[in-house]
Parts: sequence; C-alpha cells; structure tokens
Amino acid sequence: MRSARALLIAALLLGLVAAPLEARPMGDVGARVINGSDAPAGAWPSIAYLQATAGTNFDGVPGADAWACGGTVIAPRVILTAAHCTMDPDGVLAISGSARPGVLLRADTSTQRTWQIADLLPHPGYDPATSANDVALVVLSADTAAPAMPLIAPWQDGLVVGGAQAAIAGWGRTVNGGAISPTLKQ
Repeated sequence: MRSARALLIAALLLGLVAAPLEARPMGDVGARVINGSDAPAGAWPSIAYLQATAGTNFDGVPGADAWACGGTVIAPRVILTAAHCTMDPDGVLAISGSARPGVLLRADTSTQRTWQIADLLPHPGYDPATSANDVALVVLSADTAAPAMPLIAPWQDGLVVGGAQAAIAGWGRTVNGGAISPTLKQ
C-alpha cells in the first residue's frame, strides 16, 4: 500500500502542480454552480457520492458525517474530489468513509454498492484560506466497476478550446444559500 500511495501522490503532483488550480475565495458566488436539472439514470456512472466521519461536521455536530461531497472515478480504486471535502472545519482528516459511484439519490443505498475509503490524499499544497490546490484523491479499499472518467493532462491543453461547452454534475445547492440537493443534478 505504501508504494501505491507514493505513486498516487506522484501522479497528483505531476498532473496538478504543473498547472496550479486557480484560487478563489470560498464565498465567491461566481465560483459556484447553482441549480441544474435532475440527472437521468445512467447519465453519470463515474460520479460518486462520498461520505466520511471526523471530529465534527460542517455544522459543528460531534460524531456526525464530517462531509458529504461528490467525486469522479478516475481509476478502479481512485476518486478525484476537492481537498476541502477530506477534512472537517478544524482541518482534521476524516477517519472513515464510503463511496457510492453511479448513485442518483444521496439517501438511496438499496441499488448501489458501497466501497469503503482506504485513504485520503489531499494535495500537499492545499491552502484552506485561499482554496489553492483544492484537490484530493480518495483511495478505495477495493476496485469499483464504475467506468473511469478520462482526464486531460497538462500537456494536452489543446484538446479543450475556449468557448467549448462542458457538462458538470453534483449534489450541490439549487439556490444560493439553499439546501443541498438530495438528487444528482446536471
């Protein structure tokens, strides 16, 4: 497992330090996507719903789910997510967690297999104050059958051109300051 962790960290650094992520203040609504429509079944098989437990959750409740975030399967045992999703508000790394790739409803556990999180690897340069390098890898305890989403390497920047349409999905807010959607949105 130690060599796998070193390989994952090297891949993270190669792919993301070469092209640092733009830092935006967490309160900047321009950096957020709000609303969306319900995603149809099977539309996003690589998107995973992640949950973990740490000291307290984002509302300060001890022993509750520290976070629930979305992520993208990028390899059979690896999910890409945000670094701020791997720790509680005090910076305590989550101690246990699970992932459910392909799920549409956050509360639906009947039709999806759950994988345990074996390791969380936030970017070593993550800065919570500025959101710089807000990216992390989630290592699962076993392979998932969910298809891996292909990533674009820094040297392949010509594959995406300005003005091209892109699609995103997640369980975010449907109105600014509102509740988190129980249904995967796109």
